[in-house]
Amino acid sequence: MNKQGRQHHLRAVARFTVIAAALFAISAGGLTETGCGSAKVTSTATVSVSTATAGRQTTTIQTTPVDLSTLVSPTTPFPSAFRSPFDEQSYLLPQPVDLGKVAFLDKVSLSATEKEALARQSFVAVLPAANERPWKFWQVYEGARYQGLPLLVTTDSILNAYHSLFDTILQRMEEKALFDKAIVMTDALSRAAFDQWSAATNPQIKADARLNMAYFAVAETLLKGSNGVPGIVTGDVKKELQTILDLANREVSLIEDANGLEKSLTLGYTEDYSQYKPRGHYTRSETLKRYFKTMMWYGHTAFFINPSLPDRPEELANSLTRRAVLIAFSLTGATKEAWKAIYEPTTFLVGLADDLTVDDVQDVIAQVFGGVQPAPDDLSDAVKITALRQELNKLRAPKILTQMIRAAEDTTGREESERSFRVMGQRYIPDSYAFQQLVWAYVGTQENKRDLPMGLDAMAVLGSDQAYEIAKQDYAQDKYK
Repeated sequence: MNKQGRQHHLRAVARFTVIAAALFAISAGGLTETGCGSAKVTSTATVSVSTATAGRQTTTIQTTPVDLSTLVSPTTPFPSAFRSPFDEQSYLLPQPVDLGKVAFLDKVSLSATEKEALARQSFVAVLPAANERPWKFWQVYEGARYQGLPLLVTTDSILNAYHSLFDTILQRMEEKALFDKAIVMTDALSRAAFDQWSAATNPQIKADARLNMAYFAVAETLLKGSNGVPGIVTGDVKKELQTILDLANREVSLIEDANGLEKSLTLGYTEDYSQYKPRGHYTRSETLKRYFKTMMWYGHTAFFINPSLPDRPEELANSLTRRAVLIAFSLTGATKEAWKAIYEPTTFLVGLADDLTVDDVQDVIAQVFGGVQPAPDDLSDAVKITALRQELNKLRAPKILTQMIRAAEDTTGREESERSFRVMGQRYIPDSYAFQQLVWAYVGTQENKRDLPMGLDAMAVLGSDQAYEIAKQDYAQDKYK
């Protein structure tokens, strides 16, 4: 960083840390309870800092005691229109501070409104000029250390550091190891689908294997940028395979466009293609972008066991079940090892799949078919498929739902109809589960649906009364029943 850039950066850090020092001074004292219900807080903070120059500087910040029993929270709610962030909110207790006793205040430039907010509530957050903003969390602390300014170490900074470590480990593992394993697994599954298609004589099973070939051709294209016919084929077989690859390429176009809800050409139901847009660390390289789209394809698309109108009729559910069984047939030996090489380390880092895995389906296949590996045409037995579905429905239901289209009356027991097999199932994440429980059809009515959650929901679920009050008073979220 050049000298001018460092000066800009240090000014931004000073602007943040000086303001935070006021809160540090108030919070360092703590609360002392006396008697029944009365409380006093005595705030005296001494901050010793080492500067970049020789010598040592000691700065003492003192504030006057505040008797919390005399503080009354305003009861008049704010209007729902936009308010300045510097306005006092009715659900916050004021915690005034004497600005004359705040050290380093002269090193930052605050407007009169910002100073008034600082004096009233002992803290104010301001946005630095665009050319002075730190682009990494740690830069704020590092810059303050250079200037010898007091630091307020917040819990979010610790969580950010933990997340950065986790994210870096996951990114390097995906880019250096798991991407190659995904290619190995996909190539093997594509070849197995071709072999099943070639072996099948029943038209129904042949059509299912054909769609599985297109499904894995999509994954192959997402990973490698192209797909091809496994092995050497000629004549009518080559023409048929080309139609399958054309179908896969049209599916890939939907994924690349990422425009939202469209009917999947290879799965038969509505898929949310907006989910395939890379985000987070997956935007940092072409390899990570390809890996993200492929894992989203393997994890977001589902081979549903049960129907769900209007998007998934009984006939489609039967076909998807047969296709799940055909894929489970193929996930053995080296192919299963490649699958485990992806699933097991990501399970350690992120968690278990929320949906049925290959192990679940293989156990049920062994139970229904007596431990004998059935041939593809054996899946034309409707009695066996019914038995498979019955046994799979005895397994756990997903806690997080991804289906996009539902009937108006579909408001109860939705998880029970959503059991599905996924090649690399998406993981159970607690905040996703909480968000799902706080939208329609769990919250709201048919006439007044709560269609989307808010970030405040997560904090409210974790027990933040303040987040709950903000959601109610600022965003009127209590209008839903």
